[in-house]
Parts: sequence; structure tokens; C-alpha cells
Amino acid sequence: MDVEDLRTLLVVCQAGSLSAAGQRLGLPVSTISRRITGLEAQVGAPLLERTGRGVRVLPAGERFAEHATALLHGLDAALADVRSEREPEVERLRVSVPLEMGLSLLPGVATELLLRHPKVELELLAQARRVALLEEEFDLALRLGPLRDSGLLARGLGEVSLVPCAAPAYLEAAEPVPRPESLGEHPWVLVSGVRERFELLGPRTVAVEPRGRLRVSTFFEAARIAAAGGGLVLLPSYTAASHLAAGTLV
Repeated sequence: MDVEDLRTLLVVCQAGSLSAAGQRLGLPVSTISRRITGLEAQVGAPLLERTGRGVRVLPAGERFAEHATALLHGLDAALADVRSEREPEVERLRVSVPLEMGLSLLPGVATELLLRHPKVELELLAQARRVALLEEEFDLALRLGPLRDSGLLARGLGEVSLVPCAAPAYLEAAEPVPRPESLGEHPWVLVSGVRERFELLGPRTVAVEPRGRLRVSTFFEAARIAAAGGGLVLLPSYTAASHLAAGTLV
């Protein structure tokens, strides 16, 4: 006895006609009729009576439908039980993020994710180096700025402002006093990968081409050197926030 034939019978009983059952199941009426006829042949008794308006469920059909419902519920429960044993209890999510982003922005987000999805095991790797996503088996990577041409799929999640900063002592001693149009003349501490030319947005847009650059690997390093008076630095807002609040950068 075919399970799909049993399911078809139950749908017909609920729908009240072969055509309505066919619409629900996405099957032609001829297929519905053939399944019902096959069931009646196996049971050895008529289950439905065809009428001008649809079908009437006969007493034998009502009793058989009750048994079929219990049987199908038991079958669905058995399948769910076996499948749950095959499926892992915990789903691992391996994510690569830039070092500063992982330390500054993601702890709160990661905590909320784990609270909402307790079966997720989050492996968050905050690194200064670029990783090979496929070779190192990462599921996801968060990146700042445009990606190099690749076959990977990318989706924008938001925008991060880059803020020009310097130590208060550096600005007091700088000659000439830094102005937007002359910022390219001052020493800069830049992170590898930051564009050679960038724009400062304000009352008017100023293009800056820094000269005499010192390049480092991370924004944390750049901020520390700039805070020690090493020059101007371009920092993401989330990296600059703690320095600005402490007054080590302005």
C-alpha cells in the first residue's frame, strides 16, 4: 500500500471533491481517481461515493481514514526521530574578521547570535592577515573596503567612516598647522590596504594624497603610533572611538 495513496485519500476527505484535492496536491483529477480506486481495490470495499457535487465519505472510508491518519502520524514521527540522530546537534559557523572589527564590534553581536541560536557553535577568528576562505574552510568572512576580483559572493552590510586623527601634542607642534588642503604634506601612519588617495568629506570635499607614509598591519598599531606623536592616521570610527574618548587622539 503506497503512502502517497493514503495521503491522497485524506486530502480528498478534507477537500470534499477530487478536483479540489487535485488543486491542493498539484495533481490531475485522473491521478487522484486512480489512487483512490487502487486503495479501494486493496481494501476490498468502497471508501468514497462520487456525487454530482463531489464525493461523500462512506462509513468504511471514515474508519479507514482514521487508521491512515494514525499510521501517517506515526511514520512522520519515526522519520523525524531518525533524521534528528543523523543531523548534528550543533552547527559550526567559522567566521573570519579583521582584527579590529573582531575586538571592537563583534563581541556583542556574537553573544546575541548565540543566544538566539543555541545550536550554533561560533568559531570567530580575528586576524590581521588575509585568509584563504575555501582552503581554510571558512563559512563567512567580513571585510572592509572593496574586495579583490574573485569568484566569491559578497553582500554589503553597512558603511564605516574613516576618521583622520592625530595626537594633541603633534597638532600643537606641527608646522604648518594641518589644514584639509595641506594634510598630504604631513607624515601619515597608514594601514596596508588603505587607498593611496582618499577624500575628506565636510563643508567641502578635499582629496588627500599622503606623502612620507609609515605602513603597518593593523589599525590598532597605527592608532598607537599616532597617539605617540608619529603623525596623522586614518582610522575606522570604531577603532578611533576609545582614543578620542581618552583624549590620546583628536
